[in-house]
Amino acid sequence: MTSPEPQRRKGRNTLLLMFGIALVPILAAQAVYHWWRPAGGASYGQMLLTPDTLASAPQWRLLAHDPAGCTPLQGDLTFAARQFTVAQGREADRLRYGASRSCPNPRVADAALDTPRLQLPGAGLYLIDPHGNAVVRYAPQQLADVDGRRRVMSEIGKFLKNNKGLG
Repeated sequence: MTSPEPQRRKGRNTLLLMFGIALVPILAAQAVYHWWRPAGGASYGQMLLTPDTLASAPQWRLLAHDPAGCTPLQGDLTFAARQFTVAQGREADRLRYGASRSCPNPRVADAALDTPRLQLPGAGLYLIDPHGNAVVRYAPQQLADVDGRRRVMSEIGKFLKNNKGLG
């Protein structure tokens, strides 16, 4: 009769191997999480921590805002908002551009949005979701050069792509 010791050892080794195979992916995931985090999650625009709320709308809105009122900057921001909307291609129908105040400037007059309660921190373009929350602000300095405008256009596209259920 053979001794049960070799069979017991073989069974124990098999059990330890199975536990090891199950444990390796968990330990690898923990190591990657703690020591090798991928870069990302950074927004080019300023994320608004306490979003200002407008009335709900069926579309995303890109709002050109200048607290000084009807200025050349307001016209430039409205023009940029229109260009960013058109640049979204087939997603352009999910995005509406506008200005925060009506103004006799022809670049702004046809794009005024009703924003009576809006208290925005400074001049810039504001991306507003269909629930009426101002989510991201792009400062005029970020829109000054081609690279900045390209990054803004790309980021707006990502917002629209990643939020298909909204707008």
